[in-house]
Amino acid sequence: MEYRIWDKDQKKYIKDAVITQDGAIQILRCNEELNEIINRYYSDKGDILGGDYTTIDYTDWYGINSCVIEKCVGSLDKNGKKIFENDIILTDEAGWCGFVVFEHGSFTIIDGKGGYSWMPNWEKCEVIGNRNNNLSE
Repeated sequence: MEYRIWDKDQKKYIKDAVITQDGAIQILRCNEELNEIINRYYSDKGDILGGDYTTIDYTDWYGINSCVIEKCVGSLDKNGKKIFENDIILTDEAGWCGFVVFEHGSFTIIDGKGGYSWMPNWEKCEVIGNRNNNLSE
């Protein structure tokens, strides 16, 4: 299954990460952005760190509570863009908009006002934004 990970604290997606079997998020490689996040993490705990973190095991440091894991629907929109949970979707149903959720074992689109589309035609929909950052990715 494909997914993306949203960092609620930094309000951005984490790149180069995987979810381990125990549910922790592990960063695959080090980069400048990751060094900044790690420095912030440890400085919040009273530790001052610096340098290269490529040898640190990140399996447990990045708490799952600070992240939103968004599963991929497994389809592309009409522009060839992958569709994920929390994407804001313009449907082919008379211009109706909603956001993608995973409920009752399947992906659906809801609008927060009680409207829903249980079996949307994903290939005719368009990703126009995301609930996390409200900008198209």
